[in-house]
Amino acid sequence: MKPMSFRLPKKLVELIDKEISAGLYPSRSEFIRDCIRRYLLSGNTESLIRLLPLKSDIVVSIKMPPALEEALRKKSEEFEVSMSELVKCVIIKYFSEKYNL
Repeated sequence: MKPMSFRLPKKLVELIDKEISAGLYPSRSEFIRDCIRRYLLSGNTESLIRLLPLKSDIVVSIKMPPALEEALRKKSEEFEVSMSELVKCVIIKYFSEKYNL
């Protein structure tokens, strides 16, 4: 797995860290990979792009398996957005479902 970096809003990183502190995920990398698998590869992508306009101010580096990176790249091309923006969307989707937002 090669490292990839994504810019995320500070609030999202804080929420991710709370999930890790609660023992739900071992790392930021695993959290982000799970969100990508859950929301991007599941085919449930219609509502993702509406979640885009958020300022990103923290860089998070994760290790991404090649197959997952390729799937992310294809979806970002399909939606005509950057991979960072798409990762941001799947994380927002996770928290909106978790907290019924």
